[in-house]
Amino acid sequence: MLRHVPRAECHADSTLRHRSIHVVVECGDGLLLQRRGFTKDMAAGLWDSACSGHVQPGESYVDAAVRELEEELGIRAEPEFLGTCQVAGVGESELCGVHTLKHEGPFVLQPPELAGLCVFRRDELPATLTPAFVQVLEWLGDRRRQSIDGGSPR
Repeated sequence: MLRHVPRAECHADSTLRHRSIHVVVECGDGLLLQRRGFTKDMAAGLWDSACSGHVQPGESYVDAAVRELEEELGIRAEPEFLGTCQVAGVGESELCGVHTLKHEGPFVLQPPELAGLCVFRRDELPATLTPAFVQVLEWLGDRRRQSIDGGSPR
């Protein structure tokens, strides 16, 4: 990190790449997704990974994921860190730490941060996903294909 700038400034300037996390939670026969709160300033009401957020100054990706899991889902767990991918949004750029976690809950809905939680089968994900989560899923698919083909993930 070069310097700390306010969240609003990062989300208004794509040259200010900042760190974020996504935790993909496998639950039962599918993926647990969160529906973002309708008052969120970005991607309000869209479906997202079970847990996502920003990395605070001095915090590791894993520490941020553990904190966000407790804040957003009410669980204490340490997910597996898979790596980082570039996530580009409208006017912003994130270096995203991607994690996975197998967890059956119980989960605690945290309004107004979240508007809902639902488990979706991998082949039946909703069409209204956040752009960032779509990019994380593409990155995960690339990793999976490369590992099957014997190549190294990017």
